[in-house]
Amino acid sequence: MTDPEAGVDERALVEAAQSDPARFGDLYELHFNRVYAFVARRVWDRAAAEDVTSEVFHKALAGIGRFEWRGTPFVAWLLRIASNAIVDRAKRVARERTLPPIDEVLAPPPEGDDRRARIDGAIRHAELRIGDSVVEVSDGSAAFPAIASAMHLYVEDADAAYARALEAGATSVHAPVDQPYGDREAGVKDPAGNSWYLATHRATGLAPEGLRSVTPYVQARDTAGLIDFVRRAFGGEERDRTESPDGIVHHAKLRIGDSVLEMGEAHGPYGLAPVAIHLHVADVDAVYARAIRGGAEPIFSPADQPYGERSGGVRDPFGNHWFIATYFEDVAS
Repeated sequence: MTDPEAGVDERALVEAAQSDPARFGDLYELHFNRVYAFVARRVWDRAAAEDVTSEVFHKALAGIGRFEWRGTPFVAWLLRIASNAIVDRAKRVARERTLPPIDEVLAPPPEGDDRRARIDGAIRHAELRIGDSVVEVSDGSAAFPAIASAMHLYVEDADAAYARALEAGATSVHAPVDQPYGDREAGVKDPAGNSWYLATHRATGLAPEGLRSVTPYVQARDTAGLIDFVRRAFGGEERDRTESPDGIVHHAKLRIGDSVLEMGEAHGPYGLAPVAIHLHVADVDAVYARAIRGGAEPIFSPADQPYGERSGGVRDPFGNHWFIATYFEDVAS
């Protein structure tokens, strides 16, 4: 495969490095920027990003002999190594974390550096695969405060998942019960304040048709207004709606692209739970502008990001954050 930017035969470079490890430097030079951008997006501290990137290439050099061409670019293999290295680092930080002196936390960044290092080991970005879904998480910051959200999670055994969640530190919202809509369902709140509705659909043994393992669930005020906003701003298609005679929407499903968003009116123990959505669209600038016209407030305007996306952020009138993005370069290709 020839690298489209450098005009280099990447496969030839890999085969050369497999024959002579001293030739690995050519692959390092070719892919360093992509790997560093991938890591830096997920690790806040610049020094840590540099350390993880160095670790990635050391591991790649040690394992270059095992790499096989199967239609996947070499850089995709590097990014898999990077993902594992980031997870390993996060685990180490969690075990070793201690709070730094307050004067270190409040120290101004070095002159000319517009980023503040997360010297407490906080995670800027992580991706967790749960079943067939990916959940993106990060520690809150001044720019992006933490929010407690709700997720509808389908599992093979809701009772077992409920028990595991409690053992892991969650608190019970409600014990497993058979629901009239065909789910056996339980509710828990994790230590960070997020609500998880753990369910097994009795007819399928996992999720009902049309839903994935994880579906964001918005608990809102004026759910009917939120539905209207999502339709106008993001082209949401209403697939299901249950409301009382007084017009209160108790449950609704909207399809956006290839995904589903669930929502219902906050009430009782099911309080307000906004979500943060990473929404991929064909034209980020057009969708961003439509969301602003629909009443959303800007978080940041669309801009090209070093990790291969053009993205912009908005906060809708109901408190949800939407990070709208269009890929302009696939960093894994």
